[in-house]
Amino acid sequence: MDILKKQPAVVCGLAISLVFLILALVRIDFFDALEYKFYDFRMGMRAEPQGADDIVIVDIDNDSVEKLGRWPWPRSLIAKSVEKINAGDPKIIGLNFIYSEAEENSGFRELKILTDIMEKQGETKSAIYRAMFEAMNRLDNDRKLEEAIQTADKVVLPVYLKESSAASEQKKANTPDIIALSLKDVENADISGFPEGQDMIMPIPAFLKAAKGIGHVNIAYDSDGRVRRDRLLYRYSGLYIPSFALKLTASYLNLPKDSLRATLGESVQLGSAADISTTSKSELLINFKGPEGAFKRFSFFDVVNDKILPNVFKGKIVLVSPSAAGIMNPVSTPTASRMPIGELTANSIWSLLNKKFVRQPSWDKWAGIAMILLLSGVIAFVLPRLKAIVSGAAFALLLTVLIGGSVYLFVSKGLWIQITYPVLQLIFGYLGVVTLNFFASETGKEKAEGESAETNRMLGLSFQTQGMLDMAFDKLRKVPVDAQMKDVLYNLGLDYERKRQFNKAASVYEYIAQHDSKFKDIGTRTKKLQQASETMVYGDGFLTGTTSGDPLLGTVSDVKPKLGRYEVLKQLGKGAMGIVYLGQDPRINRTTAIKTFKIGEGFEREEAEVLKQKFFREA
Repeated sequence: MDILKKQPAVVCGLAISLVFLILALVRIDFFDALEYKFYDFRMGMRAEPQGADDIVIVDIDNDSVEKLGRWPWPRSLIAKSVEKINAGDPKIIGLNFIYSEAEENSGFRELKILTDIMEKQGETKSAIYRAMFEAMNRLDNDRKLEEAIQTADKVVLPVYLKESSAASEQKKANTPDIIALSLKDVENADISGFPEGQDMIMPIPAFLKAAKGIGHVNIAYDSDGRVRRDRLLYRYSGLYIPSFALKLTASYLNLPKDSLRATLGESVQLGSAADISTTSKSELLINFKGPEGAFKRFSFFDVVNDKILPNVFKGKIVLVSPSAAGIMNPVSTPTASRMPIGELTANSIWSLLNKKFVRQPSWDKWAGIAMILLLSGVIAFVLPRLKAIVSGAAFALLLTVLIGGSVYLFVSKGLWIQITYPVLQLIFGYLGVVTLNFFASETGKEKAEGESAETNRMLGLSFQTQGMLDMAFDKLRKVPVDAQMKDVLYNLGLDYERKRQFNKAASVYEYIAQHDSKFKDIGTRTKKLQQASETMVYGDGFLTGTTSGDPLLGTVSDVKPKLGRYEVLKQLGKGAMGIVYLGQDPRINRTTAIKTFKIGEGFEREEAEVLKQKFFREA
């Protein structure tokens, strides 16, 4: 308790630092959301909208849906787009939608039934069979898309992994079909907590066999609902499926299948092209190229209707992906609140191709703890000892170093160092210390003012008892006016009245009225004294006897006048040279006669002195 009373700012600084140290260890979603907001701000500064662009998006947009009909379209239309794009000689094509079941076509189904019957009856050479078989082939849109994919030999298809508890045996049976397309060289495979799918939604076998490769399109959302990362690998039935963006990048770079390697929770190697540092879940922190529209986009309708020259696709990565409402929901990212899935994939590919990696080092958490411990010493032991201006400057400098340093490391070096907890610790710590110092200073000031006020009150009362009323009033005006002081000042005003200094008494009452205009009868007294000061004449006449009437008792004031320590009660007699009064000592309640002598204006100085000496001898 003693240290709390003596050093409250130190205790406050240490307490706030301890709170933030605990919060940094257990992590709070609200503070993590603040860190993500700051992450998004820094990402906006790191974006390069005009950077190198090897990616083209063929967009299934609202305009295409309006002109070609509602989704889903016949797969022959998708096959036609693959053929048009392939005519431009792209490096790789990504179809960003999954056809997990055969197309529903009632005409094709009926023709298939009929041809099967005719085959059983041996009527395969008839003209009717040939016509039906040719019609069935024309209606077989799955076969058209399969042929387009196989002919291009550069199409990557997506798969989706479900993290459901019950695995689907039907899907598990398809595992051999994807073994050849999964990642082979994986180290640290026994890592715990790695994302694993229990079920897989994949293209139909015909498409799967014709494809150049597969990649999962699972989205990794952060706690605030935004997408900032791409999960490069997903575990499924002992296999490791690369992400859609990773597979497209590897194919674009013509990397052999065995050159794609991974150390789970640490890195992914694209052969000798790039060594990608990942999070503990093998996630890539996407370096977004820019806001929505940062990549070249062509409408699907324009592509299939030859409104786009094929050579725009030459040597490019071409993503066929929907952005039309109702097909795939857009996602919120650091650079766009509603980014189409195709652009998200394009940003991930762009990061991989251009080696624009954002890394969160493994020592990031301990760096945050170290910053908190360092700041705790500054907050608790340095800031409380500094003057207000110096303390504010030190706070601003530290805040600038923390924020500016993190921005520099993120933008220039691609290092994400989390500083939300240290920054909040510094802000709350500084505010707490400054507030406590302010209150401590105000308390000390009030104490000093109280002691000074008490000293002035005692001096004022001392001067008042000695009859030095002007000096008393000067001291008493320095004391805060409370109920007790109003009584003291009122008595001072009465003392001025007793001495017949009505102007000064009125000044005292007016001073009281500034704080309490209804205190006792100061309003009435002030008016009487002001009237008296306007009608009475003060000066030598009071002493020389030139005034008419009784100069002591003949006034408007109801306060008995005093001569020395005696209160003048009444007049006993009046002669040619002076007046005799009845006086009373209020301390001992003793009465006495007080004789006064008037020295008129007709006397010379020497004569007046002789008369004074004679008066004192007779008294």
